[in-house]
Amino acid sequence: MVVSDVAGSVSVLDGFIITGGGIAGVYCESSSLLIQHNKITDSDTGIYCFESAQPVIKNNWFYKNENGIYLDNPEDTAVVRNNTIAYNANVGVYQHVGTYADISNCIIWGNEGGQLDLDDRYMPTYSCIQDSSEVNPYHNINTDPCFAYDDPNDYHLVPDSPCIDAGDPAGDYTGDRDIDKHFRVLDGDGDDGKRVDMGADEYCNQGADNAADFNEDDIVDTSDLIEMAELWLTDPGPSSKYDLYPDNTIDYIDFAYFAKEWFWMTCEMMQGYAMMEMMMGASGESMPALSGVEGLMAEDELLSPTTQKEESSLPAEPSVEGQIEQIKSLLDWLYEIAGEVDEETWLSLTTTLEEMLKELEAD
Repeated sequence: MVVSDVAGSVSVLDGFIITGGGIAGVYCESSSLLIQHNKITDSDTGIYCFESAQPVIKNNWFYKNENGIYLDNPEDTAVVRNNTIAYNANVGVYQHVGTYADISNCIIWGNEGGQLDLDDRYMPTYSCIQDSSEVNPYHNINTDPCFAYDDPNDYHLVPDSPCIDAGDPAGDYTGDRDIDKHFRVLDGDGDDGKRVDMGADEYCNQGADNAADFNEDDIVDTSDLIEMAELWLTDPGPSSKYDLYPDNTIDYIDFAYFAKEWFWMTCEMMQGYAMMEMMMGASGESMPALSGVEGLMAEDELLSPTTQKEESSLPAEPSVEGQIEQIKSLLDWLYEIAGEVDEETWLSLTTTLEEMLKELEAD
């Protein structure tokens, strides 16, 4: 059992497997505790907090305990977010008086004694709760979360889980990672809309390949940008990997596609990548947004680097107005990453794009 019982203290419990903890896997009393990225199982209660100050419990699995989370007379609001609380023998989340918890983005499922024992006025939001009739206005669902492969010890989500991209879109997930240390927030359902998932697992479908990852090191970053810049405004010949928009010229249209993939990385790379502030914006969106770039071509014309069309079926070049807006967006993005890119590469690209912009605006 892990114990935090020093009044006024703030402790962090991160990344442990806690099993067979007796009365509680984690016990906190009169203290603040950040509990994240843990797997807590086979205890009487996963977490028992008594008169705690303000525990933050997020991105954990609680399974096969007697109770999942037990909050006993908390003195301040406990934050219970993005946890998977499943198949415990009694209640998923129980609160006995005190300041009620802020529960969101959780999966509370399969707990034999009931999913919740709370005052009805304090319902979770944006959560998957078995047999819950409290769907609206709380944005909850009561559909099978579809855990991975029916493994009783595996609570990852499968690709068709209704919990993917179903969490609170207005939450602040800055710096958050899921139980596997994948970034929050990812586009799990492939519709180009990034939204946090319910539960501790952020479904990661990044894949193993990306055409903009020129050096094949599992991340699209400055080293790939430097390779592209070396061929800037040249004719690289047919089938060049740098010609992302295959028209036999490395120009700003290729750069637009490259910028759209900026800091793409494989799921495995995410687990060890440390530059969180650079990677994630305040809303959890990955990478600085290229405002307007995606909308300058029709949806069926905007090519993904992984799905290039043959040259004979290339879409028409954007209008002059579209090109102007596209270049402005690219310049804005370049200025955002100025400190992260080789200065010579950065100057070459910005100077060329600014010259193109002047020519287009003069027409």
